[in-house]
Amino acid sequence: MPSFLPPFNLEIFALFQITVDCLLFGLLLYLLIKTRPRASAKTQADILALAKLIRQSGMVSQGFVTGLTKRTEEIKDLLVRLAEKEAALTELLHRTKIDPATQTTPARTGPLLPENAPANHPAHPESTRSDDIYATIIPLAEQGLDESEIARHLQLPEAEVHLFLKFRNLTGRIK
Repeated sequence: MPSFLPPFNLEIFALFQITVDCLLFGLLLYLLIKTRPRASAKTQADILALAKLIRQSGMVSQGFVTGLTKRTEEIKDLLVRLAEKEAALTELLHRTKIDPATQTTPARTGPLLPENAPANHPAHPESTRSDDIYATIIPLAEQGLDESEIARHLQLPEAEVHLFLKFRNLTGRIK
């Protein structure tokens, strides 16, 4: 078969092809570098401001997590103390021999507070901050005193008296 192409050396052709490919690759790389968009001063300032904002939000979130952890521990401590008070109140309710059906205590004779006792002193000064002070709340309530008067007589916070009376009513319904 006759060939119309002159004979050529395959090694020279391969070397020529590699050289052309390298030149094209270099030209392409040069064009990519030259035409790459440059960040303006405003864009760089925006990037720096964004980085600063990210750092600040990280610090704020870290402070939030720290505060949340601290508050969680405080709540756990409060729950433990509340459980202890609940146990003490339950024990007091059992000691006062409350009838669950009627939620009443046995009748007492005489007033709980002496006639000449000042209103801001408890009836039993030796047990001012003992658990026995809670046992006097129920009889005072049965005498018709409201929560604020009971709190004043026993030198307790009104909220504590309210909680005790509410707890008494709840435990009576559960039994």
